[in-house]
Order: sequence, then C-alpha cells, then structure tokens
Amino acid sequence: MVGEKEMTEKLLTPPCGLYCGFCPLYIRKECEGCGNGERAECELYQCARGKELEFCSLCSNFPCELSYESHSLHPVWLDKLRKYRAASTKEV
Repeated sequence: MVGEKEMTEKLLTPPCGLYCGFCPLYIRKECEGCGNGERAECELYQCARGKELEFCSLCSNFPCELSYESHSLHPVWLDKLRKYRAASTKEV
C-alpha cells in the first residue's frame, strides 16, 4: 500500500524532472504541483502528457526548445544532457 509521503512525492515530481518543492512557482504558492490537475498553463506538462510520457527526459527530442524556455530547467544542465545524449547515441 502506498503511504501519504509516497503519494505526496509522486504529486511533486513533474514531467520536467524538477522536484516541485524546489520550483519558484510552487514555493510562492502559485502552483500546487503537476500531480494536482491538468496543469493547462504548463506547456511542458501538456507536451509530455500528450506524448503519454511520465517524464520529458523519456522523449527522443529532449532537451527541446520548450525545455529551454521553461522557468524551471537550467540551460547549462540541458546543454550537458544534450551533449551526453549525442555522445551516447553515436555508433562505436
């Protein structure tokens, strides 16, 4: 059986991968977390759910321009992910 703490953690783990507890919008109480509704105003959420993905990082196009435009994802981190993905897909 899933406990209350586990359910809260699941609700605060959005498709972008940023724990909601660290998100400026969540901290300012402008957002309840991606697990609490359809999140129509969040393009990252809508994109991931539209592709039936739990996390953006599971998408073959990640990181994409939408992720770079996000307020919650740091561009340096995204650049590193892009380089890592490119290196890991090269044929040996």
